[in-house]
Amino acid sequence: MSHIFAKDANEIKRLDFQHFILRTALGGNYLAPIVAMQKPHMILDVGSGTNLWAVKSVAFFPRQRSMDWI
Repeated sequence: MSHIFAKDANEIKRLDFQHFILRTALGGNYLAPIVAMQKPHMILDVGSGTNLWAVKSVAFFPRQRSMDWI
């Protein structure tokens, strides 16, 4: 199934703004107790739009690999 919204500059800005708002509201990029577990080996980004979440998560866990093809 393809993405139903436009992929223009305005949509990219909207999705990135949504990411920053949610990150601020939730207090971070994730809620799961990842730090309490073994460090993650891969980060899977499923349909988050602009891939900003995966980029920020990999920056936080620099030894991890991001998979953004789903």
